[in-house]
Amino acid sequence: MSINRLDFEQQAKAAELLQELRANPQAVELVPAPWQQWPGHCIRVAVGVRPAWYSQYFSEVGYLDHRRLASAFLRLAAGQPVRTQYDHHAATIIDREL
Repeated sequence: MSINRLDFEQQAKAAELLQELRANPQAVELVPAPWQQWPGHCIRVAVGVRPAWYSQYFSEVGYLDHRRLASAFLRLAAGQPVRTQYDHHAATIIDREL
């Protein structure tokens, strides 16, 4: 991204994406295995799914720390300049989603 600060529309989108990221946490829980191989046998099951835009970008870049990305969205929504690597990731996602 070539600009240092986002315009009002981009800041609003950053706030919207931050809210969506926070509202859709990915979580994994242990549940009893359908076929018990030993007493107390459990398997991991995803109970929350990240937003589609997050999953798509994650598959392209390989790894994203959702907490650092959320912090970047918060900074950009507040009008702070694009500085960190995660600010750049967030700005790229914002541009794609507008």
